[in-house]
Amino acid sequence: MKNSTSSHGLQIDASKDRTRKSLECLCFLGGSLATYLAQGLPAIETDWSKWRVYFCDERYVPLDHADSTYRVYKEGLMTKVPLKEEQIYKINMDVPGK
Repeated sequence: MKNSTSSHGLQIDASKDRTRKSLECLCFLGGSLATYLAQGLPAIETDWSKWRVYFCDERYVPLDHADSTYRVYKEGLMTKVPLKEEQIYKINMDVPGK
């Protein structure tokens, strides 16, 4: 991954030594930040195949629900970048919520 800044002012700092194989593991947040990132991240220069995405504050609602953080990223980011479904670690709706 190179140092890259999107038109939204997002900057990815890739100053670490990347000579070994590595993954970019990110935890996506919800709220207004989700919309901001979904709009800005497609403009960065990166090797999307190395990304693994997790959701750290997802609501226990169906993935297509208006309050779902996953839905915001699915519609705003994942349709614009080459992330594969197996790179996305979303909430397991088969596990009962409290």
